[in-house]
Amino acid sequence: MSTTETIEEFKSALQPLVPGGRSSLLPALLQAQKEFGYIPESAAAAIAETLRLPKAEIQGVITEELKRPPEE
Repeated sequence: MSTTETIEEFKSALQPLVPGGRSSLLPALLQAQKEFGYIPESAAAAIAETLRLPKAEIQGVITEELKRPPEE
């Protein structure tokens, strides 16, 4: 499965969180971490787009540790 397909599936999975708007940010980030093992830039962008929040707001919540893939 390509990264694009994975991100599109992730965006679809976020749809139930849309009515919560900003209050759904942490659940969406936790979902991304569960799905990918960390929060890739593409997932952060998908969250921003889906929840209609500024990307800077998403990035302001994510710690540096969550932006890196887990060490193998």
